[in-house]
Amino acid sequence: MAAGAAGVEGGGGAAGVVDLRVAELSSPVMVEAVAGVRRQAGHEGWVGLQRAIMHVPTLHGLLNSLGIFRPKLAMSGDVARLSLDAGDITADPRVACVAVQARNSPAILTSPNEVDDLIPLLLAQDRSAAFRDILSQINAAANTGITPTFIPGLLSSYGPSGDASGPANITGGLGPGLGPVMGGFTVGSNGSVSMSGCAFGGAQIVSSPALLLASKPGIRILLFVAANDVTQLAVNLVLLMARPGRDVVHLVTVVHNSLVTTTGQALVLKYLKQISNAMIEAHAEVLVKGMCGLLEMMESAVERLSPGLVVLASSALTMSNLNTASVMGSVTLSVLKRLSLPVAVVTSNSRNLVLTQRRTALRCMAVVEATSRPALNFLCTSCMEPMRGDRLVLAGHHPTRQMTSQQQQTQRRLIDNFADIASSHRFHSASRLQLDGSLDRALSAAADEEGIHLVGMQLPLGSKGVPGHVLGLIRSCKGAVLVYRDPL
Repeated sequence: MAAGAAGVEGGGGAAGVVDLRVAELSSPVMVEAVAGVRRQAGHEGWVGLQRAIMHVPTLHGLLNSLGIFRPKLAMSGDVARLSLDAGDITADPRVACVAVQARNSPAILTSPNEVDDLIPLLLAQDRSAAFRDILSQINAAANTGITPTFIPGLLSSYGPSGDASGPANITGGLGPGLGPVMGGFTVGSNGSVSMSGCAFGGAQIVSSPALLLASKPGIRILLFVAANDVTQLAVNLVLLMARPGRDVVHLVTVVHNSLVTTTGQALVLKYLKQISNAMIEAHAEVLVKGMCGLLEMMESAVERLSPGLVVLASSALTMSNLNTASVMGSVTLSVLKRLSLPVAVVTSNSRNLVLTQRRTALRCMAVVEATSRPALNFLCTSCMEPMRGDRLVLAGHHPTRQMTSQQQQTQRRLIDNFADIASSHRFHSASRLQLDGSLDRALSAAADEEGIHLVGMQLPLGSKGVPGHVLGLIRSCKGAVLVYRDPL
């Protein structure tokens, strides 16, 4: 019970606050004192949650002796137990204790069986925009004052000519403050520069891209950053997909030579801050192309980081004057042809990824085909999270609206099977659509109507290139398109 100590007045005229146990309120004097406090407050009583924020320097000055504690005896059978409570600190005259009343009635746990009641409270906290703003402000405050410093013992040996025989590591010098701090660059011997967006106050951490979070239970997302407006839409997609505390995001950009390395660093740092402020672990890397080709540099990054998903931002595929030469020279299509990993493509037409709210649940559409169950499993396990309210739409397709009874039954069974798979991943209320006509146009129209952020479809087994209907969907879809290849 939190009660105002009778006869104790602070310097400003307000009554001091003392945290009392229920056993201390059973004496006649304390019963009368508490009753008086309740009458002044309009017959309301307050219960302390035993949660406090302490001023560390003041607390350090108090904990110099046991005099601040009030020893209490409690009988447990035939044994007398002596207890010292941290709540006794509130009774010390050197402490100015202020009671804060919660806006809503808090949930009080009285037994271990009620721990499950904490789950909706934690989810509500995660969805709170005000709570995320507080964390972002803490991160932004901690990010100030970072200065690059060399870490002894981690630098490569330099010969007389100044050439490095190995990678040199640069990290942000972290101050004594607490909380996550963004910073740190890693300069490789080939001219590449990488930086880490996860460090902790009071320690200096240098991460090698090959060793970053090798044992994380979530997925590793690789986002190639380009200097165009579509990259922001791709970052929005990553923010919708990535799960804080589980997934890891790598941002990689490729520059032509070392003279523009600073420009590349500023580009990736812009998006690194957005992802880090969303409490998602992020790392960024700037690669210098040099004499190598762009596709070779991208393939080497994929091989080195071993991501589970690659995200590309393409501005060329939606050009109004698109021709055969532009399609053949598209970096995005070349990556789709070369990689066997799942690749999500974002274009300038992906207007559903223009986020207008601070917290938006991911909406995905899975194309229902007889061979596309692996793509559905990937969407449910690696891209979506049922606990945050993500929504799944199952889209069946037939070239014509007229179907025989056998075709209708086959299609219905297939969609029911996909719904069972989604339910096994805790997506119990997946919506169902039946589309007809051209596949790319039907999916594009459905994605626009449903406000879909990501459309997942699986390429036919053994396909080498990118089919025409997939290219048409990538160009016209209002959301991103996940192109999934079966690794088998």
